[in-house]
Amino acid sequence: MYKKILPAILFILICTVGIVWWWGAAPGKISAETYLSKSLTYHQQGNYQKCISAAEQAIKLRPNYAEAYNNIGSMQQWDKGIIALEKALAIKPDFQLAKNNLAWAKKQKTALR
Repeated sequence: MYKKILPAILFILICTVGIVWWWGAAPGKISAETYLSKSLTYHQQGNYQKCISAAEQAIKLRPNYAEAYNNIGSMQQWDKGIIALEKALAIKPDFQLAKNNLAWAKKQKTALR
C-alpha cells in the first residue's frame, strides 16, 4: 500500500515546493534595486519624504543595502541622515559618496546650532 501512496505524496510535495518557490520569485515583485531607483527619482524631483520611504522599502528587501542608506542620509534630516550614512559606511567602508554625504550632513548640522 505504501508503495502506491508514497509516489503520490512525493509528487504533491515536489509540486507544492515548486509552486511556493515560483510564487516567491514571480515577476511583478518590486526589487530592492527598483525601490532604490525610485528613491533617486524622488530625490531628483525634490520629493524627499517619498525618497526616504522608497529607500526604506529597499532596505526591507536588502537590509545591508549601503546605497539605500546613502539615499536616506542625503536628505535634509540631519540626525537621521547621519545615522543612515554611518550605517552605509559600516556596510561598505570605501563608499566615497557616503563619506562625502556624511561630511556634508555633519557640517550642515553644526551650522544649524
